[in-house]
Amino acid sequence: MSHELRTPLTGILGYAEILRGDRTLTERQSHGVSVIRQSGEHLLTLINDILDFARIEAGKLELSVTEIPVARLLRVIADIIRVRAEEKQLAFSCDIAPDLPPAVLADERRLRQVLLNLLANAVKFTDRGEVSLRVSFSPPARLRFEVRDTGIGISEDRWERIFQPFEQAGDVQHRLGGTGLGLAISRELLRLMGSDIEIESRLGEGSAVCFELDLPVVQAHAAAAISESVVTGYEGPRRTILVVDDVAANRMVLGDMLAPLGFEMAEAANGREGLEKAQSLRPDLILMDSVMPETDGLEATRRLRQLPGLGEVAIIAISANASGTNEATARAAGRMRSCPSRST
Repeated sequence: MSHELRTPLTGILGYAEILRGDRTLTERQSHGVSVIRQSGEHLLTLINDILDFARIEAGKLELSVTEIPVARLLRVIADIIRVRAEEKQLAFSCDIAPDLPPAVLADERRLRQVLLNLLANAVKFTDRGEVSLRVSFSPPARLRFEVRDTGIGISEDRWERIFQPFEQAGDVQHRLGGTGLGLAISRELLRLMGSDIEIESRLGEGSAVCFELDLPVVQAHAAAAISESVVTGYEGPRRTILVVDDVAANRMVLGDMLAPLGFEMAEAANGREGLEKAQSLRPDLILMDSVMPETDGLEATRRLRQLPGLGEVAIIAISANASGTNEATARAAGRMRSCPSRST
């Protein structure tokens, strides 16, 4: 279901992104493209919420713990929420403790999801005043996250109900635009991390939602600066990319994104055809869909690694269901035969 629900959005969001860069569009056309992109992203959020909740109910939700620079993560989240707050003419503040550790071990995606859920809820249910995020640190490893707002608030008898699936607080005006799963998912994610959500609120007086996490502190490695420039091409000889995907729209999106940069593009509609094209073209890079008829991407990758001259070609797995387990399986399938310690 994850693959089937997300796959159509690849074409929608992919072409919306391509069209955003088209300088020939009129102002009205550009606005229309923005509506398509925003609506597609909103639909993707709803689908992700429903799929996450289904995984939680089935006991199949996984955490992927990595080293994350906390301050950088919080700045990104603050920038996203600040824009939403300003759209409603709300003040937004982010108070990060100066003694915050440089990095911790946590699931960055899920921690971001929880914080964005809580902050987006605060903005949604606040019409005047402010929303704030405060992060404090208690050595050796405890972080406290606190979200406050001056919104409509919740009566005490409803504090627990809002964490139930498909429950939404407030009047009809405030309930629009969500699944009612955000808080339920956030609580379950925090429980997986060994924590829980605490809430204090009064009807008409705003709310305070907080949680604490014990996260192992590590020394942050220097991260490469993220370039804000627009990529227009590359130097050196022309490179060939083979896209192997059974969905024609996905192949078209990738082709229209990469061909303008100077890449020679080739396509294959399934793993068997991909193997044949790879042997004849000897591409520099293969973008391999994981789920396909006849021969799927994982099996095609395993066979590619056994073919002369293709054992070390770069292969990137593309999937609408990129869970930690699927990533590990894809990496195992693409492990270099000639050099066991490396993988794609």
